[in-house]
Amino acid sequence: MINVPHFLYPFHFHDDGSGVTTHVVEQDSLDEIFGCVEAVVRFRRGSRADLPSFGITDPAFSSPAINADLLRAEINQWEPRAEEAITQELDRFDSLIHRVRLEVYSREEARSA
Repeated sequence: MINVPHFLYPFHFHDDGSGVTTHVVEQDSLDEIFGCVEAVVRFRRGSRADLPSFGITDPAFSSPAINADLLRAEINQWEPRAEEAITQELDRFDSLIHRVRLEVYSREEARSA
Protein backbone atom coordinates (compact mmCIF):
# COMPACT_ATOMS: atom_id res chain seq x y z
CA MET A 1 0.00 0.00 0.00
CA ILE A 2 1.33 3.42 -0.95
CA ASN A 3 0.82 6.03 1.75
CA VAL A 4 2.51 9.04 0.12
CA PRO A 5 2.36 8.58 -3.67
CA HIS A 6 4.74 10.16 -6.14
CA PHE A 7 4.61 9.76 -9.91
CA LEU A 8 7.00 7.12 -11.19
CA TYR A 9 9.64 8.47 -13.56
CA PRO A 10 9.46 8.19 -16.48
CA PHE A 11 5.80 9.16 -16.24
CA HIS A 12 3.42 6.70 -17.87
CA PHE A 13 -0.08 5.26 -17.69
CA HIS A 14 -1.32 1.72 -17.26
CA ASP A 15 -4.67 -0.04 -17.34
CA ASP A 16 -5.22 -1.94 -14.11
CA GLY A 17 -8.50 -3.44 -15.31
CA SER A 18 -10.66 -0.83 -13.62
CA GLY A 19 -9.45 2.02 -15.80
CA VAL A 20 -6.39 3.89 -16.86
CA THR A 21 -4.24 5.23 -14.03
CA THR A 22 -0.72 6.53 -13.59
CA HIS A 23 2.10 4.56 -12.03
CA VAL A 24 3.01 5.85 -8.59
CA VAL A 25 5.63 4.86 -6.02
CA GLU A 26 6.04 5.53 -2.32
CA GLN A 27 7.80 8.77 -1.37
CA ASP A 28 11.40 8.16 -0.27
CA SER A 29 11.39 4.62 -1.66
CA LEU A 30 14.38 3.49 -3.71
CA ASP A 31 12.17 3.55 -6.83
CA GLU A 32 11.26 7.19 -6.22
CA ILE A 33 14.86 8.21 -5.46
CA PHE A 34 16.12 6.34 -8.53
CA GLY A 35 13.49 8.09 -10.69
CA CYS A 36 14.69 11.46 -9.42
CA VAL A 37 18.32 10.59 -10.18
CA GLU A 38 17.30 9.37 -13.63
CA ALA A 39 15.57 12.68 -14.30
CA VAL A 40 18.71 14.58 -13.27
CA VAL A 41 21.05 12.62 -15.56
CA ARG A 42 18.65 12.68 -18.53
CA PHE A 43 18.54 16.47 -18.63
CA ARG A 44 21.48 18.54 -19.77
CA ARG A 45 22.05 21.72 -17.80
CA GLY A 46 20.32 24.55 -19.65
CA SER A 47 17.80 22.34 -21.47
CA ARG A 48 14.84 23.29 -19.26
CA ALA A 49 13.60 26.83 -19.78
CA ASP A 50 11.73 26.82 -16.45
CA LEU A 51 14.78 25.64 -14.46
CA PRO A 52 17.94 26.20 -16.54
CA SER A 53 20.36 25.08 -13.80
CA PHE A 54 18.70 21.64 -13.51
CA GLY A 55 20.53 18.58 -14.83
CA ILE A 56 24.12 17.69 -15.56
CA THR A 57 26.90 19.22 -17.60
CA ASP A 58 26.71 17.87 -21.15
CA PRO A 59 29.27 15.04 -21.28
CA ALA A 60 29.17 14.63 -25.08
CA PHE A 61 32.53 16.25 -25.79
CA SER A 62 34.23 15.97 -22.42
CA SER A 63 37.82 14.92 -22.62
CA PRO A 64 39.30 12.55 -21.81
CA ALA A 65 36.18 11.10 -20.14
CA ILE A 66 33.19 11.87 -17.99
CA ASN A 67 34.28 13.47 -14.74
CA ALA A 68 32.81 11.11 -12.12
CA ASP A 69 33.31 13.63 -9.29
CA LEU A 70 31.44 16.33 -11.23
CA LEU A 71 28.63 13.90 -12.08
CA ARG A 72 28.35 12.86 -8.42
CA ALA A 73 28.22 16.52 -7.28
CA GLU A 74 25.54 17.38 -9.84
CA ILE A 75 23.40 14.41 -8.81
CA ASN A 76 23.80 15.30 -5.13
CA GLN A 77 22.85 18.91 -5.84
CA TRP A 78 19.41 17.83 -7.07
CA GLU A 79 18.88 14.54 -5.22
CA PRO A 80 20.57 14.59 -1.81
CA ARG A 81 18.76 11.39 -0.73
CA ALA A 82 20.81 9.35 -3.20
CA GLU A 83 24.09 7.62 -2.61
CA GLU A 84 25.71 6.58 -5.86
CA ALA A 85 28.55 4.46 -7.07
CA ILE A 86 30.00 5.54 -10.42
CA THR A 87 32.43 3.36 -12.34
CA GLN A 88 34.00 3.97 -15.73
CA GLU A 89 35.76 1.70 -18.17
CA LEU A 90 37.03 1.98 -21.70
CA ASP A 91 35.24 0.14 -24.46
CA ARG A 92 37.11 -3.03 -25.40
CA PHE A 93 37.28 -2.07 -29.08
CA ASP A 94 37.18 1.74 -29.18
CA SER A 95 39.29 3.75 -26.75
CA LEU A 96 37.24 6.88 -27.48
CA ILE A 97 34.16 5.28 -25.91
CA HIS A 98 33.88 5.32 -22.13
CA ARG A 99 31.21 3.23 -20.46
CA VAL A 100 29.81 4.69 -17.26
CA ARG A 101 27.84 2.65 -14.74
CA LEU A 102 25.76 4.45 -12.15
CA GLU A 103 24.39 2.48 -9.19
CA VAL A 104 21.94 4.29 -6.93
CA TYR A 105 21.18 3.57 -3.28
CA SER A 106 19.18 5.50 -0.76
CA ARG A 107 21.39 7.16 1.84
CA GLU A 108 19.54 5.14 4.48
CA GLU A 109 20.46 1.87 2.74
CA ALA A 110 24.08 2.95 2.38
CA ARG A 111 24.31 3.76 6.09
CA SER A 112 22.84 0.42 7.17
CA ALA A 113 25.09 -1.64 4.86
